[in-house]
Amino acid sequence: YNYNQLEDSITIKPSPISSYFYQEWDGKIVFTAQFKPGTDYVITFKGSPKDVLGNPLEPYSLSFRSQDLPPVLEVPVYPIVLEKGKKDFQIKVRNLEDMEARVYTYTDPGRFARALSYKNKKKARDYHASGSYTTYPVKTRGLSMNEFHTIDVTIGSNPGLLCVELRGQGMGSEAHGTMLNALLVQNTNIGITTKVMKNKLLVWTTTLDSARILKKTNVKLVSNTGKHIARGTTDNEGVFIFDKVKNAAATGVLEPMVVIAEKSYESAVSRIVNKELSNAWQFGLPGKVKDSGLLRATLFTERGIYRPGEEVYIKTIVSLEDARKGDPFLLIVNDPRGKEIINTTLKLDT
Repeated sequence: YNYNQLEDSITIKPSPISSYFYQEWDGKIVFTAQFKPGTDYVITFKGSPKDVLGNPLEPYSLSFRSQDLPPVLEVPVYPIVLEKGKKDFQIKVRNLEDMEARVYTYTDPGRFARALSYKNKKKARDYHASGSYTTYPVKTRGLSMNEFHTIDVTIGSNPGLLCVELRGQGMGSEAHGTMLNALLVQNTNIGITTKVMKNKLLVWTTTLDSARILKKTNVKLVSNTGKHIARGTTDNEGVFIFDKVKNAAATGVLEPMVVIAEKSYESAVSRIVNKELSNAWQFGLPGKVKDSGLLRATLFTERGIYRPGEEVYIKTIVSLEDARKGDPFLLIVNDPRGKEIINTTLKLDT
């Protein structure tokens, strides 16, 4: 067939995303197109293209439906923390229906601590979550096909260390039964801040909703596998320091560890892993002030993220080799744009 005549004789409805003809070296004519997923198309050949012998192509049409995109169920990559009383988090889905969330509760914080070391499991049992569970429906009605949608998952607001297993039935031509994914969730009002030092580990406990100091909180230090290392109770400032910690060094931890905090039937668990510790270079900061002497100290806040208008609590620890109780220190705080928002002199209280 004549290449130009054949190209002019073809119509596609609705129009594809893209299409084009090309002719190979041996004279073969090739037509390719990119179609929108899950769409009904009609291709019609009309006009009077002729082959090399002069025979006309008889008009005809064909119809088909393009294949759907495969179902997707995406959950947060890392375990999440919901402040006490909160009960929603978001997931991303495509081509799923009849979804539900099965919520398992860990009665042993040590078991939850071990589960934190597992990477992105699809099933609750892979996180060693077992026993009874509570089921919550997940709304997917009315979602358009072959598009990603961010939807809310609502679970109970009772505090606890949880494993949430999400289930949904795949839809479309590429569906193959039930899809599963799982994640670990802490529903708690206990916030844990840790500072790693040589042979020591400082723990500071506060509330997540108001940054209030949590004194007399039971804290435990365990290995990545849940083996007991040490325990203690925070003081009136919400602080406890674990001494003689062999895995703690000035540059981080030699092996991952876990801090467990428990108070008034509530628990919180925090992993201590080098790649998850904060360092000045991660924020584009040099870690020292120009033209100033070296001060062996650390400065940190009671949590890592804030809502607009919330109070920020700052704590500093200074080496006894550089200062004593009552010594004055200048504290300067700048906002992300470099504007100075605090400039004050403080005295060490202990």
